[in-house]
Amino acid sequence: MLGPVGHDRYKEYATDIYNSGAHLLDLINDVLDVSKVEAGAFVINDEKFAVLEIVQDCQKLVNQKAIDKGLSLHIEVAADLPYLNADARAIKQVLLNLMNNAVKFTPTNGNVTISANLEKSGGMVIRVADDGEGMSVNDIETVMKPFGRLDSPWTQSEEGTGLGLPLSDMLVKAHDGQLKLDSALSEGTVVSIYLPADRVLAA
Repeated sequence: MLGPVGHDRYKEYATDIYNSGAHLLDLINDVLDVSKVEAGAFVINDEKFAVLEIVQDCQKLVNQKAIDKGLSLHIEVAADLPYLNADARAIKQVLLNLMNNAVKFTPTNGNVTISANLEKSGGMVIRVADDGEGMSVNDIETVMKPFGRLDSPWTQSEEGTGLGLPLSDMLVKAHDGQLKLDSALSEGTVVSIYLPADRVLAA
């Protein structure tokens, strides 16, 4: 309709089609993953891996979004941290969900920090913290439920399925771990992944 192929509007249309398709695929994958976990069909494939490598892989996937928003990503994970024995794909999926949320809901010039440390119990905690808008106690209850989305301008403007946090919680629990969300309005959000000592390999 706009003449020969090569017109800038065609590229714009193709980009819109691609982005819409990617969003639909994310929605379908999230629904399937939640269904698999709820049906007891999710099987953990344990393997030895370094947390720093998984964090760096996720950083590469969210880095451009962070740059576009003027955010600073800080990685505070020691290279000599003991390896984990867990499902690397599942842990990466959880971290990617949390980092994507942090980038989406942190205002321009904000900060997102990913850290990992050993606990006195011998377990490991991985945290994704931001200095974004934060949430109330009621908001936290909402976002931890499947398809739960907050009814506010700064969240409704962002695409999402409302399944990222509930799915992340399910995947962490499948590892006998715990996902904890701490937040307060105007004070940012910290999501912590606690994994038990039997998931941490000797240094």
